[in-house]
Amino acid sequence: MNSEARLKSKFLLSKNTFRLFLISFTSFALRYGAFAGVMLEATAIHRSVFFKNMLEAYNDTVVFTAFSFAEILILLVVLIFCAAVKGGESFVFFTRSQGAKGHFALLFKFLAPRKALTFFRLYLKTNTLKALWLIYFLLPFLFCFAGSFYLYSSAYLSQPVYYILCIGSSLLLSISIIMWRFAVLRYSAAPYYLCLNVKRGVNSVINKSIRFTDGFLADGVVLEYSSLGWILSCIFIVPIIYVVPYLKLTKSVFISQCVSESYPKAVTTYAVNFLKSGEHIN
Repeated sequence: MNSEARLKSKFLLSKNTFRLFLISFTSFALRYGAFAGVMLEATAIHRSVFFKNMLEAYNDTVVFTAFSFAEILILLVVLIFCAAVKGGESFVFFTRSQGAKGHFALLFKFLAPRKALTFFRLYLKTNTLKALWLIYFLLPFLFCFAGSFYLYSSAYLSQPVYYILCIGSSLLLSISIIMWRFAVLRYSAAPYYLCLNVKRGVNSVINKSIRFTDGFLADGVVLEYSSLGWILSCIFIVPIIYVVPYLKLTKSVFISQCVSESYPKAVTTYAVNFLKSGEHIN
């Protein structure tokens, strides 16, 4: 299944690389630019003469409370905006994974207040669940490492034994991260279902994602870790133009295949080219 996803994504990326990269870059710039803008705006106001005059004219507690409330409200609006843009970016790649062009305008498809708020709730809930799963899977490692460090610092362990325990803790950490990826990949199809029907409830798309991705978690984890070489190649900056859209499109194709009733099962040991017709040739 992973090889099919890679082949299809390479074919779909043909002659669309720069456009899809530009969409991803615009999404990144809008989301992180908006967040950075809030931080700069809050800093500028806090250092302004106006803010100092307000502190001199009114009670400090009242001024800081009003300032904090206003900044939290602005930050919430920005986060909702970011969720809408992120949903639009996902929609572009899901659309392209189905063979459609994935126009640039789709990036702003969910900027309406109600749609944006729905995507915000989705990302808030899924990211909270991911954080809780991470804490859950890291607990064994944290207990093991803390116990080993305590015994070593208390002179109950020799240095060689301590090194062995550290190696064991590192292996436990690796296993914990892999198991965490298994757990959180169950939510990967939720944005897909919400893009198809934004009126669908957040809980509904999450539960549906869990049902339709449970049988493909191993493939998903292998696909993620097999992309590490591509990610490391981005150290040279230039490959980012190809790697970013390729990885996002590969993930979108993989998710589309997971949730569809059937997906390509062609298996071959020969080098193939993915043709526009969907056929393979040796």
